[in-house]
This record gives sequence, C-alpha cells and structure tokens, in this order.
Amino acid sequence: MCIVLGRRFHRLTALLLLVLLITGCDRSAQQPAENAAAAEPESSAVESLLRSSADYQHWFRFYVRHASYVYPGDATVYRELRRLGYINIEADNLENRQLPASRSFMIVSLTDRGSALPGLEAGHDSWGLPIGQQQIVSITPAGQGPAPERLYRYNVVYKWEPTQLGSEIEMELAAKSKPPSGLIQTEVHIGRGTSGLVVIGHPMRGVPVQP
Repeated sequence: MCIVLGRRFHRLTALLLLVLLITGCDRSAQQPAENAAAAEPESSAVESLLRSSADYQHWFRFYVRHASYVYPGDATVYRELRRLGYINIEADNLENRQLPASRSFMIVSLTDRGSALPGLEAGHDSWGLPIGQQQIVSITPAGQGPAPERLYRYNVVYKWEPTQLGSEIEMELAAKSKPPSGLIQTEVHIGRGTSGLVVIGHPMRGVPVQP
C-alpha cells in the first residue's frame, strides 16, 4: 500500500513540475513580445506620421467676400491683392463719402493667379486666401498614458510660416488678420493600430512657448 501511494505521489509531483515548466516557457516566450509592443515607436516614424497628418498641415487664411461692404482696413488689403494680380475688383463704391472711415461696397472675382493658390478655400460667398501654413519645428516624447490604452504622448512645437502671398501683403494686414507669431506647443497622442501608428483624437489647444 505504501509503495502504491509513493508511486502516485511521485507521478503527481512530476506532472506538477511539467505544468510549471510549460507555464514558465510560455511566459518567457510572451515576454519579448510584450516588451516589443511596449517599445516606443521610432522617432522617424512618428515624425513622418505627424508631418503627413492634416491636423498639422493647417492653413491660415485671409477671407475675401464676393460682394459685401468692406471696412477701410480690409479694403486696403483688397486693393493690394488687386495690384498683385490675385483678384479683380469690379465695384468699389464708398458707402458715405462724407465719412473718413466709411465702408466700401466691393464686388470681387479671382484672377487665374488667385485661383491657382495652394491652400485656397472656396466658400459659397467668399474665398479664403492662404497667408500662412502650419510648420512643425520639433517633436519630443512625453511618456505613455495610463492603461489600458497606454497611448504614446508627444509634445509638438510648431509655427505659422508665411506663404508668398502672406509676405507680400503683410504690411497691409491688421494684427487680427495675421497668423500668431512665435512658437506654439501642443500635445498629441499616438497609438498602434492594425496597420501601424495612428494619431488618436485631435490636437489639443496650443500654448505659446516661452522664450
């Protein structure tokens, strides 16, 4: 009886050791895969992703209405755009010639040069003429977010780069019509999708970078 119990004990012990050995091997095999999944994406891949993202290729535009009353400051810009060959002004009539700050009623059309502008936005009653474009300056890793998503965080610094048109009419533009100056920082979240890296959500509101 003792011999039978002993044999059963040895067999149970051997079976238990075998299970532990298999479990340990599975964990060892899974560990590199988990580590690889947690590895931070290559900086070049992140940069390529963000530079091709529409969320980081925005245009800053000055809007010209087809037909409307235009205040003196903007009317000056309209006339400069005509001088540069981007628009035609078919009507330019002061609302009240007795008032020095009177509005002008203007009817405008685009020239071929204006129609060929990269980033032109055509609306039902206006055109958005591109005077600046978002340009990424730097991308810096900022760690990972909490589980379960564990999204990768990056600080993105960008600036508004004037277009050729923006440089040409800069002197005529009011401050409110110009792109923000200086560097701006925002945070972006990136995850791993089935086909590679993906930007999650939209960029957060940017804040000026202190010099």
